[in-house]
Amino acid sequence: MAREQPDSIGCVWSNDVDSKRLVVLQANLNRSGFAHSAVSKINGASFGNVFPETFDSILLDAPCSGEGTGYKSASAYERWSEKGVRDIANLQQSLLHSAAKACKVGGSIVYSTCTINHRENESQIKWLLETYPDAFEVEDVSMVNAENGLTHYQDEEMISPEVAKQCIRCRPHHQSTGGFFVVKFRKTRSIAKPYTFDKAHSKQNQFSTPLTHSRGQDRNIAKWLKESFGMDIDLNQYAFVTSAKKVFVTSPVIVPFLSKARFEKVGVPIAKVLTSKRTGDVSYIPLQHLANSLGHLATHHTIDITPEQAQAYSE
Repeated sequence: MAREQPDSIGCVWSNDVDSKRLVVLQANLNRSGFAHSAVSKINGASFGNVFPETFDSILLDAPCSGEGTGYKSASAYERWSEKGVRDIANLQQSLLHSAAKACKVGGSIVYSTCTINHRENESQIKWLLETYPDAFEVEDVSMVNAENGLTHYQDEEMISPEVAKQCIRCRPHHQSTGGFFVVKFRKTRSIAKPYTFDKAHSKQNQFSTPLTHSRGQDRNIAKWLKESFGMDIDLNQYAFVTSAKKVFVTSPVIVPFLSKARFEKVGVPIAKVLTSKRTGDVSYIPLQHLANSLGHLATHHTIDITPEQAQAYSE
């Protein structure tokens, strides 16, 4: 999920309930140095009620029956059942409903699956458009060689031919690729009610390791980066949050949410925090991810190398 301020400073907020995928995602974000990011492990069906009309763009890569992955492994077919498809379709509907409420008016939702049955694809489009008439439009994401969505399945009407033409449906035996489905919605009117945070919600969603932020802290860390590496940090573009042991650089957009959502990760860790037991003074030790995220701003303590030297070093 992405959220932006009027001055176009944004943040990509990723959410998943699978711990293994989150570990890989966090490692990739650190390695890439993508500071304007946050990662949470929250029930996706709650976003719409807790954060109504908050996000500019939402990518809902929905959990699915995985019928389109059979070319890689037969396990998806071994687990497949009609009841399983019905259950996963109900979950998808709750997630799509949540995304519909969490999306801003004028914002977009991309819904995708790696399956090919109508219950998990066209039926979800039909449900949303019938539940909120005039609140969502389908925008064109069609591509060369892909098929259109289904207008009918057996005797059941699915979606109109106009909507079907704007979807992407790929089947392994036709497109020589994995089976998948994609549709994009544009929200045209409000459907969500404001949400009031209470103490119980805030307590439930606090960090397991509390992170803190203040403008004074931003200035102190920016000063350290300037003195140590010659970095001129624009505090309209970056914010610094700290735990007891680390400093993280992230987007200012995410700061207001620190007390409202349980994050697994915010931004990129750039330094260790050392506090003197004798004086209480705080100092910082840079981490390698500082170079990944803010290295392009450094003018002190840097070494210029050619692409050939970088290639030789990596080998």
